[in-house]
Amino acid sequence: MRWARDPVAVAILAAAAALRFWDLGRRSLWLDEAWAAVGCLDGPLDVAHVRHTPLLFAAMVRLSAAAFGRSEVAVRLPATLFSLAAVVLVYRLGRDLVSRGAGVFAAAVVGLLPIPVYYGKELKPYSAELFLALAVASLVQHLRQSPRSAAGWVGLVAIALLGAGLGSVALVLIAGALVVLLPVVRRSPVAYAGTVLGFGLAALAWVRLVFAPQVANEPELMSYWRLFFLPHGPPRALAAAALQSGIEATTWGLGNTLPHHNDSMLRLATLAPAAACAVMGAMVVGAVHLVRRGAGWFVGLAVTWHLLVAGAALAGRYPYGPARIALFFLAPTAIVLGAAADAGASLVPSRVRPAGWCLLLVPLLWPLAGTWQENVAQPFEREELRPVLEAVFSQRRPGDRIWVSPGAVSAFRFYVPEPDAQVVLGGPGSDPGSVQASLRAAARGETRVWAIFGHRQAVEEPVAMLSLSRAQPLARIAATGASAVLVTLPLPPPPNAPPALRRPALADPQSRVAAPGIEPGT
Repeated sequence: MRWARDPVAVAILAAAAALRFWDLGRRSLWLDEAWAAVGCLDGPLDVAHVRHTPLLFAAMVRLSAAAFGRSEVAVRLPATLFSLAAVVLVYRLGRDLVSRGAGVFAAAVVGLLPIPVYYGKELKPYSAELFLALAVASLVQHLRQSPRSAAGWVGLVAIALLGAGLGSVALVLIAGALVVLLPVVRRSPVAYAGTVLGFGLAALAWVRLVFAPQVANEPELMSYWRLFFLPHGPPRALAAAALQSGIEATTWGLGNTLPHHNDSMLRLATLAPAAACAVMGAMVVGAVHLVRRGAGWFVGLAVTWHLLVAGAALAGRYPYGPARIALFFLAPTAIVLGAAADAGASLVPSRVRPAGWCLLLVPLLWPLAGTWQENVAQPFEREELRPVLEAVFSQRRPGDRIWVSPGAVSAFRFYVPEPDAQVVLGGPGSDPGSVQASLRAAARGETRVWAIFGHRQAVEEPVAMLSLSRAQPLARIAATGASAVLVTLPLPPPPNAPPALRRPALADPQSRVAAPGIEPGT
């Protein structure tokens, strides 16, 4: 392959692989990953069990776990492979549409910037959607050059039929491709009609077999993205909201740090307004450069994708804006920015053009600093429940029971798929009364109980400790975003209780000696 003979492209791909693989299993699964992993691995492989995870992606996760074991590396591996395949595709597309330099620039954006790096090693299908966007664009390029290519049309039908199993955005991508391919209809009308038919059947099947059951089983699927739906209002307000969402979606993958899922509660763009405006200016330059080079269809494809997603956001069916699900927009953004860089390099005399390209790569140093910070200098951690569980099970005595707080249930079920009878999983209630009742149920009499906290640990542990204000904490294990507290139950009676009700709480003086990694209780 030609890209393999480009040492710079190979170096970028190697660096991208290193950034993703070296700590693929370092971080514990956090709530969303664990929730998805349990759905993918446990129970039947159907929409009801995999829930929001696309079905084909869930099958790949299950296959990976069957091959490599139930581990963080195995369940994150499909996302990593799609992410690296996207680096290869974006380089090839940028090189074919513009130049080798544009391909290298686009590959650096997709392969090395912190946001695509992060989603290239998380159990989510966003990197698969990024790959699908680049695959569709590559097929469109091929069909515009060879409209009678059976392989190209079959590829589009295959993505329509199977792509929705990797991400629902596949149908939007194919719809945009069919619009851009309208000029070649007269040269291959039968193939185009067959592709439209296959797309229609795939869309109908997805709506009836996947989308409708998901909404029926979990109606919060729509309200979860309420911040990113376009408003129904005056045309001026709608146009302003669409413009803001378009800019945010276009630039979302370029930031130097990840919002880390706060975007589900707050509308957080990854670039400051001034930086976003600068990027959009460069995008205009790149779009003009593509048109001049005869690749205006790619600009049309990117605009069509934006219009289709904006229409879905207006209908309240798909988010549009600074949401992590918009990562696939990084595909056209990287190509157009690569074209803008090529336009700038073309102004420099050929003798010093390599130096000009080095200068054009300087703006990438800002997000690359974020990549270094989050992956090397201070590796990001979210909820490190695995080391907490390892410490708990190493210190657990016969008869010790375990109570898992609601926020830690999904991760606990991933790491302990077959818990023993002494484990109680906390229910949905997180108020002191519900927590105390659940903990008493875990104790089933006088015993020691390990209370384990994960997601929302900063909230759930204080609530649990407040509900157990008279319990005797013996030890505490802590890690980033997760903890475990050892207490004795039942609670001692209140000080003014009748003497007959007073019973001494269990206490083992030796248990108050902190083991390595254990904080003694107070």
